[in-house]
This record gives sequence, structure tokens and C-alpha cells, in this order.
Amino acid sequence: MATSSRETTEDVVLKIYCSNLFPQEDPDTSLASLFGREEAPLYTEDLMSWTEVWAYWKLVCLQGSLVPRLCGAFMVKVPEEGRPANHFAVVITPVNGTSNITRCRALGGLLNGNRRWYPLARDLFKSVYQFHRLGICNLDLRDENIRVVRSAGNTESLVFFDFASARPSSFGSSEQKTDVQDALDRDWWDLYTIIAEICVYRTKDGDIVAADQRRWDFVKWLRKEHHRDEWLVAWDSRLDAMKPREGVVSTSTSRKDSTVS
Repeated sequence: MATSSRETTEDVVLKIYCSNLFPQEDPDTSLASLFGREEAPLYTEDLMSWTEVWAYWKLVCLQGSLVPRLCGAFMVKVPEEGRPANHFAVVITPVNGTSNITRCRALGGLLNGNRRWYPLARDLFKSVYQFHRLGICNLDLRDENIRVVRSAGNTESLVFFDFASARPSSFGSSEQKTDVQDALDRDWWDLYTIIAEICVYRTKDGDIVAADQRRWDFVKWLRKEHHRDEWLVAWDSRLDAMKPREGVVSTSTSRKDSTVS
């Protein structure tokens, strides 16, 4: 009896590490700052690809949900100035979604008294805390590395990707502990920046005072409704950094909720 087999295929993303295309970041906030600008080139294509594979291995329990699924790592040839060059690459499942900041703004981040964006913002903190607990930090938490995806059941969740600059969230020596704490702090301030950007337009007309109050209202909601969250218990004192500045008066009239889908 003749038998036949049916092959199944799926879409994937090939991420190729080309050092000449690496983004040039602020040395005070990028992975290069961990080593010093002069030593930054030591963070090579092979090290970045290895780091990404290591990070996905640490996050194996989250693959396919909070992070993409890692399908493998390869050496590939890429045409460069007419000649093929070898580069390291990883293959992951694709992430289709919306910018986290854009979605939270659409849910009311720019409107006083609107809470619809709070659950996604809370998930942002919960997820980063979970990454830290699973052993990685220095997460490069830029908006372009975080997406809001909608499931078949019409629920929204976050997906994080790009872990090429990640590092272990714990070490033994005192010197390494200092470096790790710097990376953990950097992740926290990246979260702070994302919440700030959700709440204000980056224009000269943006009302910073009203934005500060919207951010603080989010903190008060967290402390009231989710005070038992493990991440909130651990980071509660840090949230005081979002408290509005005293003695500053808003320059605009408070805007209330509007209908946004």
C-alpha cells in the first residue's frame, strides 16, 4: 500500500546579525555602557546571537506566549558589496501586533480619568519582573521591541522580542552584582519612560503636569486593585518616582474619557 506524507509549514522570521547595521545607541543607556565605549566592539555578532539563544532558553516556559518561539540558530551567507559574507542568525516565530505605546494611548493614556490602558501597562511591569525572576535582565525595553497582539478570543496581550543585549540577572561576585544592579535599574527606568510616553505627546504643547497626574493615577490604581501582585510588593517603593512634582499647576483643562475602540 502506498503511503503519502503531508508536510506542514509555518511562517518564521530570520534575524541576521550584521555588525555594520547595529544601531548606535546612547552610551549611557545601551549595552555598550556595560563595557565602556572603547570595548563595545567586543560585543560581536556571534556573542549577540549566542546571547539571544541563551535568553530564549532561559525563557523557554514563555515561548509562544510572552515571547516568540525560537526555532534555531544558523550561519547564513548574505550578499555584501557583491560577495557573500557569513553572519550568525536566529529563526523565531513572527510577531504581528501594535506598538504598545500607540495602543495604550488609543485606550486613553492621553485622557484624564481613563483607565482602559491600565491592564496593559500593568502587564508590562509583571512581564519584566517575570523575566528577572527567570534569570535575565538588560532587556532593551524599547517600544519597537514590544507588541500588543490580539488573540482569537479578542483578548490583548504583550509579546517581547529582541534579547541580544540580555544578561544574567544574578551573579556571585560583588563586582558582578554591581553590574547586574545597574542593568536591573536600567530596565526599571525603561519601564518608567514607557509609562511617561504613554501619558504625554512629545510636543512643546504637551501638558506635562496633566501627564504626570495620569501616570500617578495609574500607580494609585495599582496599589488599590493589585497590591498583592508579587512584582508590586517588590517594586512598590520605586513607583514613588512617578509622583507628580509639587508646586506646578496644569496649563490645560482636564479632559475626560472619549470613545476609542
